[in-house]
Amino acid sequence: MIEFLNVTHTYMNNSELAHNAISDISFNVSEGEFFCIIGQTGSGKSTLIQHINGLIMPTCGKVLVDGFDMSQKKQLISGRRLVGMVFQYPEHQLFAETVYKDIEFGVANLGITGDEAHERITSAMEAVGLCVSEFSEKSPFDLSGGEKRRVALAGIIAMRPKYLVLDEPMAGLDPMGRQSILSLLQQLQSELGITIIMVSHSMDDIVHVATRIAILSRGKIAAIGTPGEVFKNCELNAMGLKLPQSIQLIRSLRERGIEIENDMLDEDAIADELLRRYLHA
Repeated sequence: MIEFLNVTHTYMNNSELAHNAISDISFNVSEGEFFCIIGQTGSGKSTLIQHINGLIMPTCGKVLVDGFDMSQKKQLISGRRLVGMVFQYPEHQLFAETVYKDIEFGVANLGITGDEAHERITSAMEAVGLCVSEFSEKSPFDLSGGEKRRVALAGIIAMRPKYLVLDEPMAGLDPMGRQSILSLLQQLQSELGITIIMVSHSMDDIVHVATRIAILSRGKIAAIGTPGEVFKNCELNAMGLKLPQSIQLIRSLRERGIEIENDMLDEDAIADELLRRYLHA
C-alpha cells in the first residue's frame, strides 16, 4: 500500500515567496488498483506524485510505500526499488544508441547482468508490444512517438516495480496513440499485477480504466472515489474540468426525460441500453 499521511509541500519554504503546492493530503492506494489523479494545470498533481519515490520530500506529513518512510534516508532506497516513475513525454528519457541498451540501463543500475538481465529486457519488450528481433538494435530516436513511449515504459518495467507512476503518459499523442497507451497500461495491470497511479487532466482518458479517482484543486483533494461516485457528487465544471463525454450524454438524456444510471460510463453501453429500450418499447 502507498499511504499519504497529512502531506504538505511548500516550495521556497521560510521565505516571502513560500507557496503550498499541496496541503494536508491524505489518501492511500492499495495493491492492484488503477488509481488516477485528475486536476487542472497547477493543481499540484506532479508535486504530489514526486513524493511517491522520494524525488521531493514533504514539508509536513509522511509518505509510506509498503511501510517504508520515503523521508527517511535508510528506508528511501528500499521504497524506491518498489516504484517505477514515468514522466511526462517519457521519450525525453531515452538516450542510448539502441532500444536494447536503453532498456538495459535501469536493469544494470540494479546490479543485474547476464542471463537474468537479458530475460528482463526481452520480457519487458514483449510486455509493451515491441518485437525483440525487430526493435532491439534500432535507435530509439528513429521510432514513432508511441513506440518511443513503449521503450520508455519497457525500461521501467524491466526493473520489475510493484508500483508504476505515470505523469500524463498520453500527452501529445493522437487519439489512436492515446488509446494504444491506455490499453497497454490496462494489460500491464492485469497480466503483470502492477499497481498503476496515473496523472491526467483528461476525464475521457481515465473514465474507463480507473478503479478510483482523486481530484486535486488548488493543492487539496476535492473528491476521491470510484468514477461513478466522483461524477455523481462532484461539480467538475467549478474546478475547470470537463465531464467525460459519457456523463455529458447521460445528463443530456436526462434533460429529455430519459434516465440512465451514473455508473454506465461507456458510450457504447449507453447506446446498447437505448437500443434495448427502443426494441422493447
